[in-house]
Parts: sequence; C-alpha cells; structure tokens
Amino acid sequence: MKTYATKDYSAFDKLLCPILAINANFNVIFLNKTAEEVYKTDNNCINKFEENSKTAGSLSCKCYKISHGYDIPCYELGEHCPLKDLLENKEKNLAAVNHNHKGLIYKVEAFRDDADSFLFFESHVNITDFISTIDIVKKAKEELELSENRLKIFFENLPAISFITDADSGIIVDANQNALDFYGYSKEEFQNMTVRDLNPFISNKDLKNFRMEAVKKGSNFAIFKHRLKNGELRDVESSITYTVYKGKAFIQVIINDITEKKILEDKLKESEDTFRIIAENIPIGIDIHKEKFIYANPALLNMLGCTQEELKDKFSWEFFSPEYYKELQKSIKKGLSDIGHKYSRTDKIIKKSGEELWIYLFAVSVRYKGEIVRVASWTDITEQVNLRHSLEQERNLFKVLIENIHSGIALYNKDKLLYFNSALPNLLGLSKEELLAGSPFDIFSIDENQLYSSSVSLFDMHHTNEFSSHFIYKYDKAGNIRYIDLFRTQVTYNGGDAGLAIFTDVTDLVLREQNMLIEKDKYKELSEIDSLTEIYNRRSMDLKLTELLNLAKRYERPFSIIMFDIDRFKNINDSCGHDTGDAILKDLAKLVKKELRNTDFFARYGGEEFMVLAPETPIKTALELAERLRLKVQEHDFKIAERVTISLGVASLIFSDNEADLLKRVDLGLYKAKNAGRNLVGVV
Repeated sequence: MKTYATKDYSAFDKLLCPILAINANFNVIFLNKTAEEVYKTDNNCINKFEENSKTAGSLSCKCYKISHGYDIPCYELGEHCPLKDLLENKEKNLAAVNHNHKGLIYKVEAFRDDADSFLFFESHVNITDFISTIDIVKKAKEELELSENRLKIFFENLPAISFITDADSGIIVDANQNALDFYGYSKEEFQNMTVRDLNPFISNKDLKNFRMEAVKKGSNFAIFKHRLKNGELRDVESSITYTVYKGKAFIQVIINDITEKKILEDKLKESEDTFRIIAENIPIGIDIHKEKFIYANPALLNMLGCTQEELKDKFSWEFFSPEYYKELQKSIKKGLSDIGHKYSRTDKIIKKSGEELWIYLFAVSVRYKGEIVRVASWTDITEQVNLRHSLEQERNLFKVLIENIHSGIALYNKDKLLYFNSALPNLLGLSKEELLAGSPFDIFSIDENQLYSSSVSLFDMHHTNEFSSHFIYKYDKAGNIRYIDLFRTQVTYNGGDAGLAIFTDVTDLVLREQNMLIEKDKYKELSEIDSLTEIYNRRSMDLKLTELLNLAKRYERPFSIIMFDIDRFKNINDSCGHDTGDAILKDLAKLVKKELRNTDFFARYGGEEFMVLAPETPIKTALELAERLRLKVQEHDFKIAERVTISLGVASLIFSDNEADLLKRVDLGLYKAKNAGRNLVGVV
C-alpha cells in the first residue's frame, strides 16, 4: 500500500475493487492496491506521484488523469462527473456514473467523508458481466420485437394468398390482405372460421392429418378445391409450414390459385388426346422429333419397319440418303430455334429392311411441353412417284396411246394448257383454237352442284401440291348433258411440275346406274306396299312389329296393337261385286290413315283385315283410338246401300310377350268383338 495522506486508509486494501481518496481540487491522495493494479499501467501519473511527492498535501495528480487519462476535468469534455455533483450539491452525499476502461464497465460511486466535507471517496466496481447480460437480454428483446414486426409486415405484404391456423384445431387466427381479397371474407369473418369452411369437401380428420404431417415433417403440400364466400369453387395448391410462436404450434398456409392453370392443363390434355387419336389412326406417318425421334405414330413405325423403342435411339435424318444429312441437320438446327419454321422435301428413304420408299416429308417447328420441337408428316408417295417416273420414261408411248383413246387428256400448268389430245375438244364440245386460247380455269370451272357424288371435294382450279384427285361431274354444253369422270394428278414435265387431267365420258354408265336405282326403288316399294290400299303390307308389318316390340321391351315403354276387319265383308262382295269391295278397302285405308299419328304403323294384314302398331301407347289410349276408328268408319258414307262397320281387337304389350303372344291376344280380342255382335272393340 502507498500512503500519501495523514490518515491511514490501509483497510481499503482488503477490498477487491479500486478505491480512490480525492480532495476538493480533484487531487488523488490515496489509491488502494486494486486501484494501483487497474490504473498503474494507464499513464505515468501515478509513477511520478510516487517518485516526486513526499507528503499528501503536495500531490498534484488528478483523478481524471488517473482513471481517464485526461488532462482536463471530465465535465469540461461534456461527461458526467459524480465528484462535481457532490461539490455543487452539499445536501447530496452520493453520486454515480458508469465508466468504460479498456473495454470494461465500472460503476463509479462518489461519496463524502463523514469527518471532512472536502474529502471524497470513489469506488470503481466492475459491472461488465452484469451490463453485458442486461444488454444481451435487452437486445434479444428488441430483436424479438423487431422480428415480430418484420414477420407481421412480411405476412401482410406477402405477394401470395396466406393465412395462419392453429395446428391442432384448424381455426384461422389471421389472414393477409391477399387472402381477404381472394376469398371475399373480412379479417373478422376469417377469425371465426376453420379451414373446413374453405374446404368442405375434405373431412376434419383428413384435414387434421394433413396439418399433423406438416408438424411432423416441417411442411406439407396438396391440391384442393376451395369455396369462396360467393360460392365459387377454385382449384388451389396448398403449401403449409409448421411454426411455433410463444410456445404454441401454428400452421402458415400459402395458397396458389391454379384454376386457370388447371383449365389450361385440361384443355392441353384434351388437345393431346385429340392429337393422339388422330395420329394413331391417320394413314400417313406422324412424328415428333428434335435431333432424335421423340414419338412416332403406328403408320410411321410401319412405314419405317421399326418399333417405338428402336426409333427413339435414331436420328431423324438416318433414313435418308447420307448426301442429304447436312441439309436435314441444318434445317433441324434452325427449326429448333425458330417457332413456325417449315421444311419439306420429296425423297427416297431406306427402311430397316433395306426396302426403298418415296416419301413426301413436311416438318414444322412448334412448342411442346415448354420446348421447341419439330412435328413432321411422312406421306408414302412411292406409288405416285413410280407412276410419274413411268409416265416420264414412256412419254413417247404415252403420246401414241392418248391420241388413240376416247378419253380426253390434258397436260397443263397454272397459266395454260401445255398439251391436249384430239378426244378432248370433242368431249367438251370446244374447238382446238378455243382450248388453246383459254386457260385451265376454263375447263376446271366446276362448282359443287355439278358433282355427281356429294361425298367428294373439288380441287383447286390449277394443280397444287396434292398428287391426285378423282370425281364425276355433270357437264352441260349448249344443252348437251354429259357425265365426265375426271382424274387429275401431278406430273413432272420438262423438269417442272405440271398437271395431268383425264376426262372420260361415263354418261352411259351413270344413266345405267340411275336406271338401276330407279328399278331398285320400285322393287322396294312393291315389296313393302300393298298395291290396292297403298299402305304397308303384311311383310312390312311383320318386320316392323319385331322392331317396335324389341324397342319397347328394351326401354320398358308401353306398346299396343289394334287389329280390325270389315264386318260381313263377304256379303258386300257378293251383293255389290269385288270392284266395290276393293273401293271400300281403299276408302277405308285412307279414312283410318288420317286418324293415326306419324309414329303409328298402319298395314293391310290380309283380305279385309288391317293392323295398327302404336308405340308409346298404353292400353287405355289404344282403346280410345280403337273406339274413335270404329265411330269414324260407322259414320262414313262408303256409297253403298248398307252401312259399313268394323270390329276391333286391342292388345297391349306384356314384357314376357313375343310377337306370337301379342298377335294371338289381339286376335282373341277381335274374335270377342265379333261374337258380341260386331261393330265393337274387344280386348283380352
């Protein structure tokens, strides 16, 4: 201990914190051992004090020099000085301040000496750990509050639809503005709802399992249908995340409205299904490829002689001649970077078996599943090409032949007729000069009304990239009507494309066919219609009965039949003659036919017997119809002396009936009416 004052302060050496005795002039007159250890290395003030001073009164080392290293008082630098507080306020006995020394925090407390009002003591207590703990807690609290605020701001401004639910109950505790806008509920309404109010199609148990899976794994995902406040249903992706806040488990739900996406996906699937149906059944080859094949339809697999798996390992140009590889590769490279790029060529390909085919290839670049691919069609034109080559190789023979056949033949381009044989002017009723002065449009000016068959389509006026077309049309030149079979194909002529048309007069064939159709219609009419009454005959009735009975039984619909004949018709024939009897039969048929519906079938069953087949007619309605027919006949004037009446039998379908059962029952009904006195309706 170093003592520099008249008093003995050695007791302070036992304290573990620095103690300083200071007079009213801020001179330090005592340092305990701890103070010496803490401040001795700060500056040279204490050393000089120790070496140069002999008495306490002559000490000149200042407290602010020892503890702070300052040359002027702390308060003049704007810092709080506890010693100055005591000097200025004599009623005050204690003043304190926190002081930072080499990164350590000391609490400096100044207090008066009880025996000397101008002597003061300072204790410097190291409170660094305590302050650090307080600061950590305070900072953690501030960061927590800041984090909560940030979380709240983030949640409210999240660009997605989001709400928070209790993990266990599914009760919604909060929802952001996007959720309010999407679902149409207010925040207050949301806080009185559960997840099942939005998703009523899933049970509470399954919804809870969905949340518990997120609790277990941290997150979960599913696609649901959610119902909005206005009742509208929307397809949504639900991504949920488990979180714990203030000791309680919550689920944050992020909703992505995929309704429009799902509609588009459904439409895309429908389009893909349509494409697949067409591709699987179209007779031309179809493929999707990049550099290698991605897909090929059955027609192309058959054309190339490969399986789908074999084709996927091949480049799309491998089937062509090697001399064209670079051209095809260049086209594919350009096509894979240019939507809508088109490429076509006619060339030979070599099948897996080694067989050669001529094909017409057309490829276009499209977007498929997010990337550019090529869709190509392969048309086998081997037959057409062979025909074209044959025509070219045998041109001289062709000329000889076409000048000596009856069919008109023309070779043409889009501007003019290049050649026609001598039969063509005669067939069309035009002179050679008229044909030469005209254009292909003149001879190909055919509209749909001229077509002999409506199942074919017209081709363009001049040749196009199609290889052939064929139909028969009606040609009228100054009232001279002919039917012409026109076949048109594309050929190569003098190194360029041209059209070849063959006109054949098939008038006799068409007329003969038309006469056969007329005869067929007449025969059909004779086989189905009763020649006297001009209503259906027994044969037609038998066929119709089977048809209507089967329909009624299949669909469990009512069906009734009515059989009637003319009472005492033999007496009428005997007394009035058969001509009168025939006239009565014809008159009767016309009379009854007027009373029937379009759906009823009316036939002469034989002699004076008739049959009405009435579909969709229960027994009550059939009896009413039969009675109405009976009265109509009874009241009609048949131009003979005695009154003409009919007796009728009615039967309705029992679903165990066959044709024979139904006919037997209606016949019994007619027999019953006859036995009861005639001019009656009978039913069994």
